[in-house]
Amino acid sequence: MDLSKYIGKKIQSIKIAMIADNYLEYVEGKTWLSDVGIEFIFEDDTLASVFYDENTDSFGLYERTLDDHLDGVDHYLIDLDNNEFIESLSEKTIAKFEVKNQEIATHDYKGEVIESISLPVEYLIEFDDETKIQVASVTVKLRAEESEIANIYYNPEGNIWIALEEA
Repeated sequence: MDLSKYIGKKIQSIKIAMIADNYLEYVEGKTWLSDVGIEFIFEDDTLASVFYDENTDSFGLYERTLDDHLDGVDHYLIDLDNNEFIESLSEKTIAKFEVKNQEIATHDYKGEVIESISLPVEYLIEFDDETKIQVASVTVKLRAEESEIANIYYNPEGNIWIALEEA
């Protein structure tokens, strides 16, 4: 998908969906770990980033709504009312869209590469005021005692890390 067509557009609203009863919010109002995905609503279009898409079998950004992706799946939306950053989005213009990919290879019994594919693991949306939204597919390891992040790394089959502003 050509994301350059979104440069110069303004995001009207954001939705973050969850399936699990509880979700992790690391920085209040700024950083979440979702088991489903996020939807960006534009004036005339919608982009959704989901953990899994039945058509592509992987994490990515798709020109469909979350409801389209989650048809028949019991889910709920995180309450984002009164989130100052999200409320300010209609005033911000997308200046840059960056995609980070990760090479995934399958090997034969000799260790030689049979097939290699490049999958997206991160989307970074930068606005004209240099604030950013990061959406990445990650695995997070926690320190059980403190419930703090011990390690975080890209994983095309991980959960979706969502960070607003400079979080």
